[in-house]
This record gives sequence, structure tokens and C-alpha cells, in this order.
Amino acid sequence: MLIKSFAHRDRVPEGRIDDLVRTMRSSQLDDVLRVERSVNWAATERDLHLVRAPVLLLWGDRDRYFPASLARRFVTRLPQTEARTVPGGGHSLHDDCPEEPRGLLVRFLAGTAADAAGPRR
Repeated sequence: MLIKSFAHRDRVPEGRIDDLVRTMRSSQLDDVLRVERSVNWAATERDLHLVRAPVLLLWGDRDRYFPASLARRFVTRLPQTEARTVPGGGHSLHDDCPEEPRGLLVRFLAGTAADAAGPRR
């Protein structure tokens, strides 16, 4: 699962696989599976129009869990969305290719903070 979420398998953080294996072998596995199975994705997607906060949607073009084409579907349902596809990125963008997502996040958050502060006097 973890390796599949990376386009660059050599960038899987050291120790992350051991952490995942420990979780899978522990009593936490039941909790993890219960949460995963209880998510109603259809209801979540249906209610996306209720989100009023600005959203930055980042998607790796090499995501093996969800194709980047799904981003268009979310953009049409989220009122204030900026969507970016990260070339060469997998599902775990923050570790897989952190440079571009980091730059996009910093710019987005700086703009969001400036918008929230209102006009300067």
C-alpha cells in the first residue's frame, strides 16, 4: 500500500514501512479498517458544495490510487478551488516530491491569509 502511493519508491521515508507493518500487526488495525469502511464517499462528494473556505487541490499525475482526472470532478463541486496537478507525483505528494507542493502551499496560504486580513489601509 505504502510503496504504491509513491511514484518515486526510493523516497519512501525510512522507517515508514516498519511503522505500517507494526500498525497492521497491532490492535489498531481494527480501528483503522473500521474508519476506512465507515467513510461514505458518495455523501462526502455530494456535500462538497457546502465548503466555503478556499481550497487548494493538489494531485500527482502518477497517483496509482486515484487518477488525476478525478480532480476535475471535485473542482466542479467545490466553490473556491485552485487545482494543480503535480508532474511526477504519486499519491503521497508531501513525501514523494515535496518541493513543488510546498511552494504551491506556501503561495496559497499566503494569499488566503492576505484575503482573510482584508484590504490594507
